[in-house]
Amino acid sequence: MNGERVKMNGSQKRTISSELVPKVERVCPSLVCCSPRAWQVGHPPSACYLSGCGCAARDSLSLRTARDAASVTRSHRPPAARRGTMRIALLACLLAPVLAASRNRPGPVSSLPDWIEVCGRNDPDLNLCIKDKLVKNIRKAKDGISELGLPPLEPFVVREMLVEYRQGDVAGKMLIKNSRTHGLTDVIVGDVRTNLDDGGLFRMEVDVGFQQLFLEGDYKAQGKIIVFPINGKGVYNISMADVTATWNVTGEYFRKSGKKFLRLTRFDMFPEVGDMEVYASNLFTGNDEFNKAALAFANEFWPVLYTELLPFANEGWDKVMRNEANKVLARIPFNLLFPDE
Repeated sequence: MNGERVKMNGSQKRTISSELVPKVERVCPSLVCCSPRAWQVGHPPSACYLSGCGCAARDSLSLRTARDAASVTRSHRPPAARRGTMRIALLACLLAPVLAASRNRPGPVSSLPDWIEVCGRNDPDLNLCIKDKLVKNIRKAKDGISELGLPPLEPFVVREMLVEYRQGDVAGKMLIKNSRTHGLTDVIVGDVRTNLDDGGLFRMEVDVGFQQLFLEGDYKAQGKIIVFPINGKGVYNISMADVTATWNVTGEYFRKSGKKFLRLTRFDMFPEVGDMEVYASNLFTGNDEFNKAALAFANEFWPVLYTELLPFANEGWDKVMRNEANKVLARIPFNLLFPDE
């Protein structure tokens, strides 16, 4: 039901019709160079660094390290220290968009904001209705929904979060601050499959895609790979292009104050990424050559790193997405979400 999985060598990839992809006026020749949205509003991302990008020269961040990294030889597999550092860094940055701090929200609402569009649960074309309304509501919610305690989605900001990773000889932790994710509201919704009563459970699958996503922020890392210490502090960014995924959601119903509510019990997604570029400054304090080699390795072998980290990332996404979604769902009686029309 989740569709064919991508082979990371690129021989197969599930794609979204170009007719569904919103046209973006690019100010840079590279799709993943920087966020067009950010340039359009006059605030370029703080790490638009890709070599050959026409807009990169206007950015305030030094571009030398990233350009030089591309020249490092990639003909051999770098030592485990470089691989391990990039595992920790990449995992932390992938989780940053959803690891928001807990928020206190008031009790249930008696009505939804007028601009939110919903679907009747007896609609014979329920899946088509959800597909249409979901895109519209996400676009309208780019500045957040204060009535429901939903923060702005564009960009989606996480002030601070801590990620710990331990696998084999790699152990470490990374503190991410001021993480900003651009492009979430440009989601493309494909097919929707919904069952509001699957043996008393709620089930929904939504095929989604993003033409591009751009993540940026500050980080501080500490840890060890075998005998190599990690002690880095700097800025990072990740540019991803042609991202597709299926949101596989399961929920249960409960009653509160005589009203029926929905609570999510599982949120799975295994995004497939067409292309990715990674940058992080000062991964190995005082060792520029090691930094260049680690970045060169990450950008050459990102499919391997990404595939290895995806199960860990999915578990993180599940926990946080359920937590954040349930805070909002706890305020909305089910009859407001899917009215009996």
